[in-house]
Amino acid sequence: MRRRIGTPATVASVVFAIVGVLWPGVAGAQTRACRPLGFSNVTPFVPVPVAVPPPANVVITLPLVVHYMKSTDPRHAPNHDLQRVFAENVLSELLESKDAKRDTVNSIWRGAKIRVVLHRAEECDYTPADFEIPNADKEQISSPMAGQFGARLFNRINAAFNATDVPGLDLYLWMDIKAGLVGYGASHRKSDPHRIGAAWVDRGCPTNIGRRCGVLVAHEVGHFLGLCHSCENSLTDSGICTVCLPEGTPAAPTCGPPKNLLMRPWFDGIGLSRCEVEQARLKAAQRLNAR
Repeated sequence: MRRRIGTPATVASVVFAIVGVLWPGVAGAQTRACRPLGFSNVTPFVPVPVAVPPPANVVITLPLVVHYMKSTDPRHAPNHDLQRVFAENVLSELLESKDAKRDTVNSIWRGAKIRVVLHRAEECDYTPADFEIPNADKEQISSPMAGQFGARLFNRINAAFNATDVPGLDLYLWMDIKAGLVGYGASHRKSDPHRIGAAWVDRGCPTNIGRRCGVLVAHEVGHFLGLCHSCENSLTDSGICTVCLPEGTPAAPTCGPPKNLLMRPWFDGIGLSRCEVEQARLKAAQRLNAR
C-alpha cells in the first residue's frame, strides 16, 4: 500500500483497509470495456512452467497489463488525458532495465531476478456510477485506503477489469485515486476471491515525483508480490502480506533507519532484503502458475 506523499498512515488504518472490508463479488459492475493501445514495446506472453519454489538462478518474467482508466463521467472529461500523462515513452522509462538506471522497476527488481515486461496496454472505459456503493464518496475514484468504501471499490474494479488471460500484474493508471495517495498495491491471492491484487498509480506519480515514480511503482509491485512494509510487523498476522524485518532490527521496529529499503512506507529506498527476495520470487512463481 502506498501512503500520502510524505505522510504515513497509521498501522491501524492499514489493517482496517486490508482485512476488515473484503468485497465478496462484483454484482452490478459494468461489462469490461477496454481497447488495445498500439504500443510498440510489448512482449507476447508465452506460458513457461516455473517451479515453486523457483530455483535461485531462474529469472522470473512477470507479464504486465496496463489499464488506462478513462472515466466516462462528463465532469472528468476536461482533465482526463491519461495518454498524455503516461505516454508510451514514460511507461517504457518506468520499466527501463539499463545498468545506469537505479530508480526504475526492473533496475530495482533485477537483484531479485524478477523482470516485469509490458504485455499489453489498453484504454478502459470506467463509469463511476456502475461501481458506486451506497453512502460512499461519489468522487471519480475513492482511495483504496479511504475506509471501507475505498477498499470495496478497489476489489470491485479489479474484479471487473483485471486481465484474466494473463497470470501477471495488472497496473491501473488513474488521474486521481483520492485521499492524497499517488499509488497503492495489494497482493494477488489466488486462494481468496475476495482479495484481488493489482497496483494503482495516478498522475501524481510522474508529475509530482518525477524520476522517483519508478521507485513508487516498484514498491507497489512488492506489495503485489506479497510484501508488507518493512517496518510494520503488526501486519504479519493478517495473512495478507509478509513482513521481512531488516537484520539487526528489534521485533517491533519503527519506520526509521535503515532508509535504503524499497518496502519502507516512503519511496526513499531501493534495497531488498534476502527474505523479501525469497518471498517475492515465491509469490511471482505462484502467480505465473495460476492457470
